[in-house]
Amino acid sequence: MIVRTEDIILLSAENITFGIGKIRHPQLQQRQLLCQEELNNIADAVDQRKEEFIAGRVLAKKIYTKLVDNVESLSDVHILKGNLGEPIITDTNVLISISHHDDMVIACAAKDFRGIGIDIHKKTKFGDEADLFLSNKELRILENKNENFNIAWTAKESYVKYCKHGLELFEMFEIADVKQKKYWYEVYFENIEIVSFVIPYGEFYISLAINKYEDYKIKSLIRSLNVNKKLY
Repeated sequence: MIVRTEDIILLSAENITFGIGKIRHPQLQQRQLLCQEELNNIADAVDQRKEEFIAGRVLAKKIYTKLVDNVESLSDVHILKGNLGEPIITDTNVLISISHHDDMVIACAAKDFRGIGIDIHKKTKFGDEADLFLSNKELRILENKNENFNIAWTAKESYVKYCKHGLELFEMFEIADVKQKKYWYEVYFENIEIVSFVIPYGEFYISLAINKYEDYKIKSLIRSLNVNKKLY
């Protein structure tokens, strides 16, 4: 199912929903949809960070309501921080992941999944800094091409969110293979049962990391996302 408004696209498949939207200013008007514990996370943040945080939380709440029943108001959904800083909704089997870059925000909610991690990354020009997050073996696999560096970066970002860790995990695993499909790239890692699907989206790349044995659950959603590029 696809729901499209001027600023948001919501996509749904079985047990998973995905949303992408533009961060509109001022997002602070939507702060009433957040509980006090959520607001405490951005009490000392600058306005831009507050707007990004609120946009991500509100979008995540909207897609969460597509998977569950009996939610009367978005303000009734509380997205808190887990032990490792990851977004969680307690007392539910629904996983949440949120990402933003530039003026875009994405969120994903997955029910009865082993894990989920997402990232959105605006295409950029990598120079020598590619050596900081890629091994010599990975550089060879990626053929030293800037487009491939962008794909690798967002794939690794979604992977560390799947694992609920920070960027320090980048050096702890390697990309083993990148397969180009019609609508996406599939990025596989050494000795890990996780695959990142990377989807070109205008000026951006969007990646979703899941257990490779659950990839069949999201492919129809990715196809829908690929053909609904209305926000960039």
